[in-house]
Amino acid sequence: MKAPIAHIQFKPSLHKEVQMYTRVRVRNHPELVGTVEGIATAHTIFHYIVRLDQETYLETHGQMVKSIAVSGTDLESPDGSTHWRIEP
Repeated sequence: MKAPIAHIQFKPSLHKEVQMYTRVRVRNHPELVGTVEGIATAHTIFHYIVRLDQETYLETHGQMVKSIAVSGTDLESPDGSTHWRIEP
């Protein structure tokens, strides 16, 4: 499957760009693992849509949450070895 073509004309300036279909986990919630499948907001910090792995779905008010929006500064690789934050 080819990555969709984004029509966003700028890049985040407070973190590195995260490519679509990258496997990630949420930094402060390492149990939440999934795949980047879109951009929710685009500004100096992008918020990415992360489709969670089935075993990490969240339950809220009796409903299953399958995707979440996460700041690019809060994403890292599933093993924690890579992140997209800009080091000072």
